[in-house]
Amino acid sequence: MNFSFQGLQDRFRQLTAEFTDLPFVPHADKLTDVSRSKRIRRFLKAYILLKIFDQFKLESQPKIGDRILWIYSGKNPIRGSKPIGDSLMDLSGRALLKDKYTIDLLTFSNIVDLLRYDDIFRHVYSDISSIDPDEYDYILFTGYTPRAIRLKLTHFYKKRFGSLFRFLNINGRFNQILYSYHAVNQLFGLKHTIEEVNSIARPYFKSGKSKFKFKKPYICLSIGGQDATRIYSQWQVVLDQLDKDNRLNQMVVFFIRLKKWVS
Repeated sequence: MNFSFQGLQDRFRQLTAEFTDLPFVPHADKLTDVSRSKRIRRFLKAYILLKIFDQFKLESQPKIGDRILWIYSGKNPIRGSKPIGDSLMDLSGRALLKDKYTIDLLTFSNIVDLLRYDDIFRHVYSDISSIDPDEYDYILFTGYTPRAIRLKLTHFYKKRFGSLFRFLNINGRFNQILYSYHAVNQLFGLKHTIEEVNSIARPYFKSGKSKFKFKKPYICLSIGGQDATRIYSQWQVVLDQLDKDNRLNQMVVFFIRLKKWVS
């Protein structure tokens, strides 16, 4: 049996890249306050479970015509948290899939309230018992979190699947919207260039059954959040600038306070 210490090192770097390397987008030098040893343990736990239960043979790219269930349980949410702000960013890449696939969403109950009338997700669920696994050909995870793997092994054992973040384990500041678009583009084989994705990536929040109809253009701004360190604190400055900008004097501006959905 041939043993190469260099080969072992190369393999270890390849595996750790799964949870430390952030492709597609520029990012801050410090991406997480979670220790490297803890990230390694999280990665090994997820990787070993998928390996033991022979799941990697089912990990694949979606096929045209697949009925898809997108499971959003965050990337590595704090226990008990329901990351509504992250969900709006992490799910934004779905805009690239409009009219191409039949997609349902399984997520937290508070996100269901927000995306119930989304014009891309056909149905939005929070209760796994409401779902018939046989209705889906492909399961899409945002990341291989413990909850995601548990759902895969318990309810979708034989289903093909894939993930946008895979084992990536970071909680730092980076452009989650841009990452979502690039990851969807890559996983689904859409073949947009990097420049094309960079030019079209933006937040996506659109209702197919909106209760509000306006002839004038409008802006909707969300205020609030769960993590006080990640909430923008200069809204008064924004309001002042909007008030001074003559180009916006015909625009309706909405402010939605998110406390309802994050409590």
